[in-house]
Amino acid sequence: MPNWITDEEQERIRKFAATPRHRRGPHFLEPEAEEDADDQEEELARR
Repeated sequence: MPNWITDEEQERIRKFAATPRHRRGPHFLEPEAEEDADDQEEELARR
């Protein structure tokens, strides 16, 4: 099964890439809210 990138993940990646290197951090790639993290875990479990 292929690994699908959700729209939310793609948006976080786009923001990360558009940010200057000296301002980047791992927090850019983390979900913004706790609910987002829960939704991501549920989606991954369904795959």
